Amino acid sequence: MKIAIIGAGTIGSVFAASLQRFGDEITIIARPDTIPEGGSIRCTVEYKEGWPQWAIVPVVSEPKEEYDAAILAVKTNDIEDFFESAQGKISAKYFITTQAGPRGDILVTKYVDSQKIISCVPWFNAIPVEIGRVRIHGEAKLYFGQKETSQFNLHEFVKHIDQSISTEISSNINNLRWARLMLTVPYALTAITNEPLPKLAQDHRIFHLMLAMMREASKTLSSAEIFLAGATDPDLRLLQKLHSVPGIFAGRTLRKVSFLQSASLPYQPTTLQSIMRGRRSEIDYLNGEIVRLGAEHGIKTPANELIVHLIHSIEETGSFISIDKLAKSTSKLS
Repeated sequence: MKIAIIGAGTIGSVFAASLQRFGDEITIIARPDTIPEGGSIRCTVEYKEGWPQWAIVPVVSEPKEEYDAAILAVKTNDIEDFFESAQGKISAKYFITTQAGPRGDILVTKYVDSQKIISCVPWFNAIPVEIGRVRIHGEAKLYFGQKETSQFNLHEFVKHIDQSISTEISSNINNLRWARLMLTVPYALTAITNEPLPKLAQDHRIFHLMLAMMREASKTLSSAEIFLAGATDPDLRLLQKLHSVPGIFAGRTLRKVSFLQSASLPYQPTTLQSIMRGRRSEIDYLNGEIVRLGAEHGIKTPANELIVHLIHSIEETGSFISIDKLAKSTSKLS
């Protein structure tokens, strides 16, 4: 298959190394200012025993042919820019979305027939070591879904990737997107402070804010009848009903989830990556989705609204907020 990968970040590198290894013809399409000298990137993925896997992949700024599939491995807030720009004039039989939350698929339908959209939810934690080089921590899995009327041979495509990373075809891909988004909600705090979540949770004031954010998300998803089923992540069972138990028990439950236990995990969420690079983050499509969905269902989400506001302020100033300063913001929620 001829496959274009839009974006040379973490997700793009994982797909490039996995697919080219098994004979697919891969091209990465990236912004002109990110194309390395020589016109190719060595995509390396460090994962588990028997790895790393790597591939030398050509990089271009504009598509030059029709592709069997185009993998949109960019942040949600970059989708429209891609399709509106010259490099967005791409011809592909199918488009594979990889964004957190539901908005990616919605935005792509403005430019692509919905029958040509294949949804993918990357379920892993990874950090970019350098351009093209990615390190995955813990287990990795890719969930795929498509419309029943789509003609794309998803089973055949998944066979290629499954030789590298475990894959699963899901009949409930939209809920999986929301489930993945739910797990990203607290990481906005790391983007505000540039401090790891376990350290932030040690401050009872920040933990109170984190708990408020998560309970808002839980209540909003419940009101929208979005159930976080279909994924193997045990944290989701704890978080699904976080809003429905008294505060003291909700706090105990939240402290049990893995993202507060992995103190040594050098996880760098995408929002923080964007801020450190001086670029717009996708906070409007992460915590902002909770705010948007809450408004649709009459659920107040002041904690997540505050977080979205703070992230935008940091994008403008380029300066992180101290833990003490962030803690003072919790008074606005009481």
